[in-house]
Amino acid sequence: MDTFEDLMNRNFKGELSGFSNLTKVCPATLLNAFTADMRKRGSDFYANGTQYKLFCPQYTGVANLVNSLWNIKQLVFVEKVTTLEEIRNCLLVNWGDELVEPFVPTTLPENMKNRLKNRCEMLRQLVWNQPKFGLNKNVTDFGLKITQKLSKITRRIFE
Repeated sequence: MDTFEDLMNRNFKGELSGFSNLTKVCPATLLNAFTADMRKRGSDFYANGTQYKLFCPQYTGVANLVNSLWNIKQLVFVEKVTTLEEIRNCLLVNWGDELVEPFVPTTLPENMKNRLKNRCEMLRQLVWNQPKFGLNKNVTDFGLKITQKLSKITRRIFE
């Protein structure tokens, strides 16, 4: 299994370094409509359609990002209470509150559904009880490292 740092590096590089490819999945239709350069050039805002580059990362969810990454680091890589796959599966079924297709087969016996629900609820409580960014020195220091990494990657995009 990868280390937490390997996981972070691989995902941070993949998410932010692909910013210039947004046109393929999420064109800026509203910005395109109201920006003269795009109308003249017939290009998208994110595909070098403007004369000047504008990049406004919205870091409004940083506290949630830090708390989530802290939870993964602690519960999966340090304490080894669960796996990434199990956490993902619990999130897909809303911590056991929505045990429905396509994530849980309708043919799954009721006792298995109950075990899954109980396990997800137990993991949810573990996550809920983890220390939080801004309220705990270790998590806050961890969060500062995350934001520094985000900042470096963001600056590299336009170098």
